[in-house]
Amino acid sequence: MAVNIIGLDIGTSSMKLVCLKQTKKLTSLKSFAIVPLPTESIVDGALMNTSAISDSLVKILKEVKVKTKNVALSISGHSVFVRFIRTTTVNDDELEEHIKWDAESYIPVNINDVYIDFQKLTGVPDQSGEIEVLLVAAKRNMVDEYDQLVKSIGLKPAIVDIDAFALQNVYEFNYPNRYNDENVVIINIGSAITNINIIEKGISKFVRDISIGGMEVTEAVSQYYGLSVEEAENIKLGALQGDSNLVNSKELHGIYEDVASRIAGEILQTIDYYRTQAAGDDIDRLYLSGGGSKVELITKRLGESSGIQVEYLNPFNNINIDPRMFNIDFIRENGILATVAVGLALRKVES
Repeated sequence: MAVNIIGLDIGTSSMKLVCLKQTKKLTSLKSFAIVPLPTESIVDGALMNTSAISDSLVKILKEVKVKTKNVALSISGHSVFVRFIRTTTVNDDELEEHIKWDAESYIPVNINDVYIDFQKLTGVPDQSGEIEVLLVAAKRNMVDEYDQLVKSIGLKPAIVDIDAFALQNVYEFNYPNRYNDENVVIINIGSAITNINIIEKGISKFVRDISIGGMEVTEAVSQYYGLSVEEAENIKLGALQGDSNLVNSKELHGIYEDVASRIAGEILQTIDYYRTQAAGDDIDRLYLSGGGSKVELITKRLGESSGIQVEYLNPFNNINIDPRMFNIDFIRENGILATVAVGLALRKVES
């Protein structure tokens, strides 16, 4: 029997936890919490301050009081490799053997240093007799670090996913009427890493993580005013919340303009690269999520430069939220931070 699971997104600047109650008729939010992490606790996905992260995890579990021990985690960044390959091998057993022996030709690291998984994207060969296969590899040391972290406080790591695919889970569940009909780009702008997943009519076609995010704004403010990262982050958050008395608003706007253009440019370069490599249909929509997407200038730049409709990906669009249990204003303000955690919580494990 399938049971619900904790969706735990351990990000660069904060940890997000989501629990859902899923029945045949309705999916409801049971728990949602966000806890900030000390600066540089995580660098490019690697756990640099395990004790601080562990303390934050204990804190968030006490706050939500979840009963289940099963956890779904996800990773991203330079330790993750996603490849879309084509092969004439269709039989599952033969395909597994093929991937086992040929994976090293697709992955730029020693095959013994990574965990590997794959999934057929097409079951029926095309005119050339080939099928498309999604190959994912993740460095063992990173996966093992996350595994040991959650085990150390009594939790059971049941699933390790990739951020980009957690985003796809959210899109499929919350926008079922669009999922199989539209070509979209899901963009999750985190603190230090931006996840991009290009999906054509329900099938992922291109995945990339780029090392840029909302921390670019913080660092730019820090350098311009000679402030600490913590002080600059407070200024950024104050500006995002409408407090214009912290610094000169014209100066701050200029900093935001520069950083927003740089982040949007990196994202659009990735989309343009995909377009030159694939002969797919036009993209219908760009979906944004993650804390960095709160910088509205990024949204504006993406829309203006791409000519594509941009909207926020609402991870709770198709999820029931009881206003007696949750502060709806808090959900509305912070929902885009929970996208990866929701995507993980939508997964299930067998009891």
